[in-house]
Amino acid sequence: MSAEITLVWIGEGRPPAWPRGRVVAAEPTPASVAACIERELPGSTAAAWLFWASGLGAPDPRRAEEALARPGDLWHAGLRLGMAGRPRSIDYVAPTWMLNRDPDPKKEATSWRMSFEACLVKTEVLKRIGGPRPEFRTLAASALEFGHRCVRSGVLTRHLGSLVGDSAATAVAPPDIPYDDEMRFVLYRFGRRWTRWFALRSLLTGHASPGAALGALRIIRSEGPELMARLLDNAAYLRQGFRDLGLKVVEPGTLPDGTEATTPVVPVIVGEDWQAVLLWKALFDAGVYTNVALHPAVPPGGALLRTSLMATHERDQLDRALEIIADVKGRFPDLPTA
Repeated sequence: MSAEITLVWIGEGRPPAWPRGRVVAAEPTPASVAACIERELPGSTAAAWLFWASGLGAPDPRRAEEALARPGDLWHAGLRLGMAGRPRSIDYVAPTWMLNRDPDPKKEATSWRMSFEACLVKTEVLKRIGGPRPEFRTLAASALEFGHRCVRSGVLTRHLGSLVGDSAATAVAPPDIPYDDEMRFVLYRFGRRWTRWFALRSLLTGHASPGAALGALRIIRSEGPELMARLLDNAAYLRQGFRDLGLKVVEPGTLPDGTEATTPVVPVIVGEDWQAVLLWKALFDAGVYTNVALHPAVPPGGALLRTSLMATHERDQLDRALEIIADVKGRFPDLPTA
């Protein structure tokens, strides 16, 4: 029996007949696609969602089913559709990141540079990660932020050029990422400090005009404080959740004005290296992604699991993570306690 796949038809024209499940229409804007997901996701029984641009013609259900049968959580044809090397802003803030360079678009490989014009994503990923951020002006930029968010959250994200045919891939013009959307990408994925650095570097290298840079910096002033407050609030909430579970966390320091130096990284003290690795693997298998820190990065016997927060994490996502951690914690009776 074929898996149910919801088709999200993006663009103009009447959606085609789709034999694998529901068909919903959306405009080619981040706000429209985000609203579509928010409206349809709670009651969805589909195994996956296929986002498809009308300019590519009718999608082939067999290709979608073949992709869903492969290892992974998200499959896209972003590199075939001109997303390679975008956004340029990431080279100003993370030039050495191992996933910064693109594979051959004709090959199947890990790549976060996705496009909503041809993307198949499991429903469980949308429920865990959410959809595109509606604040972006272009759907292409919101897709890049979504792909980066997914791969940094442990979602197995694969470029699969065979989702689209050769003729279809050339029917869509490569996307234009406006400078303010590049600024939003850096702001949402790397924070305000790196956004200022990007603005300065882009001015010095001629990537942006002074007027464009000043206009984009206004975005930081208008959107940044709310995001930072939400991010730090999420970190404080998760840290308290760990305390309530009896876990031993690395407590934040104190700033000169006496306030707590909360950061978006909340480390949990595990102890021995072998126990940290086993706990990391058990959490990963249960659906919670963390980073492990072992000796010599930490003192002997001081191995950590580092959890990282985003402003876009919802409370129900954090609560679900805490439930999973509480369940897995029961298999490790020797963990340090608060």
